[in-house]
Amino acid sequence: MDSSDPQKNEYASPLMLSARSKLMIVGIGLVAAVYFGFIEPAKQHMAALEKQCGQLTQIVKQMQGHETAAAKGLQLIEVLDRQGNKLAEAEISLNKLIAMRERLVQESQEVVEAISTLERLHTVQHKVVGYNKTLVQLTDTFAEMDEVASALADSNDVALQAKRSLKSLSDMQTEMVHGITAVSEQLTALENKIQSRVSKLPEAEQTLAQLDELCQQLNSESTNVVTATRKLAGLAQLKNDVLDHSVRLSEAQELMNSIWDLQDGLLRSGQTIKAAQKMVVEVMLMEPAVDQAVAALKPMRDFYRISRREAVQAEAGAPQKPTTARSPTQNTQAQGTWAEVLKVAVTMLLPLG
Repeated sequence: MDSSDPQKNEYASPLMLSARSKLMIVGIGLVAAVYFGFIEPAKQHMAALEKQCGQLTQIVKQMQGHETAAAKGLQLIEVLDRQGNKLAEAEISLNKLIAMRERLVQESQEVVEAISTLERLHTVQHKVVGYNKTLVQLTDTFAEMDEVASALADSNDVALQAKRSLKSLSDMQTEMVHGITAVSEQLTALENKIQSRVSKLPEAEQTLAQLDELCQQLNSESTNVVTATRKLAGLAQLKNDVLDHSVRLSEAQELMNSIWDLQDGLLRSGQTIKAAQKMVVEVMLMEPAVDQAVAALKPMRDFYRISRREAVQAEAGAPQKPTTARSPTQNTQAQGTWAEVLKVAVTMLLPLG
């Protein structure tokens, strides 16, 4: 049997099982046929003959005392002779049947031994199939080991490149540490600048309060346009101071943006960088308020420019054409607009303090 073909072995094992079961069935059938077909009837026939012999013997004994029964006795003797001959033949047949039964028993034992041999062969066949599969797996494993060995041989260059890359990464890490140190120093300087800028916010609030007072004075002095223009010039100077503060805050915002670009590097520097991030977040939270303050002061700047231009035009055209005085209602509306703008600016800048 070829053990290298597992499919043939799998198909052969059911055939062997069916042949073995057929042999067992045939052996059992032969034993049953011999027993019920020959041995059992022979036993019954022998018992019947023995019973008849016993009856004839009793009859002969009874007839010995009668002279008239001599003829019948002769007939009975002849019958007994024939029965004795049949009994001898039956004994011969019985002996043959017993010999046949013993032979069948021996053959059945041989069949059982053959069946056990077939079972052992079937077990050996399964083991051979398992060994064949194991050999195939070992062959595949050896092939994979050869591939791994070749890959390891090819990976020497990769290992050298990895060492070079690790060295370059170490250099980059050193540069990163120096960069983080420099950024930390810049953050310290930025924190000092922001603290100084924040310390100037109360001055801006005071300036805006002065602007509010000046607006109230402008409302009370609406009849004197020239004086109001001069005071507007002072307001413009104050506005420029406030804008100067906003420009400085814009510079802080640009510096904050540059620091924001370095966020990825700062995330790896530990607790010091986290504190710097919190400070940057605070600066970012201040940015919308500063933008709103600048946007609120823009109408005031435009209004001041328009008023200044009108005042210059009025002064330039005074000799040729009389100046048309503004009505108190117009002055009151303009000054009310100024007051609203300044109040909005104060409202925007108060959270910065």
